[in-house]
Amino acid sequence: MTPAQVKAARLAMGMTQAQLATALELTGDNGKRTVRHWETDCGKFQITGPARVAIRLLLAASVEMRKSA
Repeated sequence: MTPAQVKAARLAMGMTQAQLATALELTGDNGKRTVRHWETDCGKFQITGPARVAIRLLLAASVEMRKSA
C-alpha cells in the first residue's frame, strides 16, 4: 500500500490523521506520528501488527464504498 492510497482512503472516510490514529487505537503522539509518517515518507515507514491489519481493512472498505457509489 502506498502513502497515497492510505491518504486517499483516509480522506474518503472524512478522517483526519489524528482520527485515523484513534480509530486504529494508536494512542498518543506516537500514534499520530505513525499515520503521518506512513502518508509522507514514500512507504519507507512500515506499520506492523494489528495497526497494519486495521489499515488494510480500512482501505478495502474505502474501495468497496467507491464501487457502490
